[in-house]
Amino acid sequence: MRVLTTILLLTFSLIGQAQKLLWEKTYGNFLLYPSTIEAFDYQDGHYALSFSGDYTSAYKASIGLANEKGDTLWTRKFADAPQGNYKNPIKFLNGQIYYMAYRFVDNRTDTLENVLKKIDLKGNGITLWKGIFPELYGSIQRDLLVVDKSHFWFLGLGSNVNIPFNRGGGPKFTLMGFDTLGNSTLQRYYNKTDTTGIDINASSLIRYGANNFAMYGRGAPPSQIWNYIMKIRPNGDTIASRLLFDSGDIDIMAWAPYWGNMIYGTDANFYISGINQIVKPKRNYRPYVAKADTSLKPIWFRFLTLGEDGVRIHQLPDGSLLTVGAHYSPAYISLHKLSQDGELLDSVKIPVQIDTKCNTGYSMYHPEDSTLSFAGALNGNAYLARIDLKKFVVT
Repeated sequence: MRVLTTILLLTFSLIGQAQKLLWEKTYGNFLLYPSTIEAFDYQDGHYALSFSGDYTSAYKASIGLANEKGDTLWTRKFADAPQGNYKNPIKFLNGQIYYMAYRFVDNRTDTLENVLKKIDLKGNGITLWKGIFPELYGSIQRDLLVVDKSHFWFLGLGSNVNIPFNRGGGPKFTLMGFDTLGNSTLQRYYNKTDTTGIDINASSLIRYGANNFAMYGRGAPPSQIWNYIMKIRPNGDTIASRLLFDSGDIDIMAWAPYWGNMIYGTDANFYISGINQIVKPKRNYRPYVAKADTSLKPIWFRFLTLGEDGVRIHQLPDGSLLTVGAHYSPAYISLHKLSQDGELLDSVKIPVQIDTKCNTGYSMYHPEDSTLSFAGALNGNAYLARIDLKKFVVT
């Protein structure tokens, strides 16, 4: 196993204060194919990493465990869950790692089988559940939400049984609940269109308030892609849903990609992030953030000045908003700080030092020590970095 590591102690200016890139690491070609970190979780000084790679490899999904410095403790490949290009979600729960992946079981019909695994901190894993969702050819991974100490929900994107997903079927997404033994506790399927006839899919699942849940994704009326939020009850029933933040320009498509996310703020409002694709005169991308209240009424929408990929939104202890994204070339991590009213307070580029290209992005803010973890890919190699934000965060 070859792991390339570089530890940097460089500082960058942000609001007149120094920001410190504590370390950054690549996990070179030990997986034998170009890879990225699709998702990760962090708990008790350990990173659970979900890797993926290209479509040509015999193995396309692997996971790893790293320490708080990003040093690899072990990696594992799973022959019964080889696919890994759609954010295979991974979570810690009760000292175990839970991981949902998928594999093709019939390439002629694009039938997908989903695989739920539980892995201990030594890398020993067992398959808790395996199956093809009823009414679906299968489900590509989107999100995994820990509901309580013994239950979690899985959100996936699939298609109906008549037309495979890769042949124009769907999108149709599914919500499934499991306990920690792999027993199914919830199965809900959402049609290709909602009651307004708009094509929809979801990519992010959150819990808010005492016992409320919401999905965030995109809705696609003709010639447009809008943001879409659906509020649901604990049994999966829809409470309300709404398309919001139409760009008003047929040459602009407002993306809500699986790298984007939604949070529920301390002011009891929803904040979302995504990527806006400009089609004409030439294709380029702009990250954005937006706010809506719990009745799903839009409050504000704004574009960000830095980055072009993988923007995610977090809330800081003082109530302000932190967005984290990536820029492909030249490679840098982008940070923006905004007020709850959408006012841009500051922004900064943190250059990637060990490669010239950086894409995708998945991040986590750690309030316990005011640091940020950022993961993605550098020119085909999985990448993880940690940034000290103490000078940036007002506590």
